Amino acid sequence: MTPASSGVGKRMYSNIVLSLASRLGAGHSASDAELQELCCPWGTRPRVAVLRPWFGLKTKALILDGSSLKALRRYRAEALAGPAERLQEFALARLEGRMPMPPLRYGVIAFTRLGCSPLSEQDRELLWHAFQVPLFEQLRGPDGELLAAECEAHQGLHLHNGRLAGNGHRRIASTSWCAWSAWQAAVDETPCACGATAPRLVPVPSQRALGAGFTLLSA
Repeated sequence: MTPASSGVGKRMYSNIVLSLASRLGAGHSASDAELQELCCPWGTRPRVAVLRPWFGLKTKALILDGSSLKALRRYRAEALAGPAERLQEFALARLEGRMPMPPLRYGVIAFTRLGCSPLSEQDRELLWHAFQVPLFEQLRGPDGELLAAECEAHQGLHLHNGRLAGNGHRRIASTSWCAWSAWQAAVDETPCACGATAPRLVPVPSQRALGAGFTLLSA
């Protein structure tokens, strides 16, 4: 259980989600939300099966509403994507033998959202044990807009197209992503091993001192 599971942690990030609803989601409804791109981290476009997220996707990927085992086998997915909590359920089912499927070739994309915790080491170990492919986390907004994405160097989530820079959005997204007592959010502007120049959003333990190139973001 992560620190976010405590009553205090839940109250902290639920308050921030309510704030985001008025500051980022004003004037938007499910009916007028734009379809979002899947944004694969690979240079090629593999066959991706997607466990249906909370937002609409503009993609030719197979969208799974339930277990849909027959469709999944027929599609022969090379990668898997979906909300982190649904991927964890899927992983447990696969490890228990209830969800046999061909092995993946590329990786797993996990969608996390504002107001929820990032993937923990335990989450990552579970998904690796179940699928045996690299894991890529993507932080998504209320309507599924991509805010930050993990690269192949796995050293944080690169801010997407600078859309969190300026007018406070970077601070809002960062603090709501890491809004529980044991963690704090920071933006790492040091060079990334992947070669991308966009700053990276990283969660760090609250007791850890930050080095040069890190900017602490507090609520």
